[in-house]
Amino acid sequence: MIKIIKTEEELIELHAVISEFYKLMPYKKKTLDPKEWATTWIQLIESGIGKVLALVEDNVIKGGIGLITHNSLEDGALVTTEAFWYVDEQSRGGGIKLFKAAEEYAESIGSERMMMIHLQNSMPEKVKKFYERMGFKKAETTYLKEL
Repeated sequence: MIKIIKTEEELIELHAVISEFYKLMPYKKKTLDPKEWATTWIQLIESGIGKVLALVEDNVIKGGIGLITHNSLEDGALVTTEAFWYVDEQSRGGGIKLFKAAEEYAESIGSERMMMIHLQNSMPEKVKKFYERMGFKKAETTYLKEL
């Protein structure tokens, strides 16, 4: 089941699952405290900018996708951008349900485009093929330098 996350408690439960995603990220290993992370997302949700969807199995959150919606700086188009997308390994098939729910959400609010992240160290070929199969095209590459 896909559930819209609205409370700090639900976000903290989700954080426990997606902390594995944050370990994969190429950033210095500074991870926000779960309560700080939840507070940030509550602010984004309440402002109308953020949306968090969770995959729930047997009343337990197994994964989630965080979305940020904004106007493109380049052309003003409404864009929904993935901030995170992670599902516990035992529930990976549910990730497609999350993806589809996110895409449906973006379309329902009038987004003209959706942007998904592809981490180089997290199943790069598999994720690339999935995005292409879903109609996405590679638009840019990001380079990172810690200062």
